[in-house]
Amino acid sequence: MKFNDAVIGAVLFVFSITLMLHVSIGWDWLVHDGFTGFPRAAPGKPGPALFPFTLGILFLACSLILLARGLRSHVPRLDVQAWMKDPARLINWLAVVAAILVYQWVSEWLGFLPMAVAVLVALMKLLGVRTRTALLTSVVAALFIHTLFVKILLVPLPWGLLDPIAW
Repeated sequence: MKFNDAVIGAVLFVFSITLMLHVSIGWDWLVHDGFTGFPRAAPGKPGPALFPFTLGILFLACSLILLARGLRSHVPRLDVQAWMKDPARLINWLAVVAAILVYQWVSEWLGFLPMAVAVLVALMKLLGVRTRTALLTSVVAALFIHTLFVKILLVPLPWGLLDPIAW
């Protein structure tokens, strides 16, 4: 599937405006007790809002360029490629999206390790990988990713049901 630059530019425009609003005024106008913007810095000093607001400005500039280029071109807004018409490939694509959503919903309760293994095994089986290979690869990959994030990058991942044996 190919999108015209104008479509991507419009999405990026909305994202950039949302980012700049979030950084500057927060979501207090949307949720009464929500985030109220980044803390204000002392006059003349850069605060925590500087980098995300600058990114918002750059995204806004890029979105306007994409919008202009897309509106000038004669490319259709959406071009469905041949692979999107193949049911097997569409199912594979939808399975990846579903796996991401299921991981998001269940990983806090189940934990990263069992959820990562389950998602990887399911996706590999869908792609025709042998069960033994899928299990072995999934366990090794999940352990490697967990060790990398938890021990080296110091990013906490949910333990879930494995909390009593957390290392």
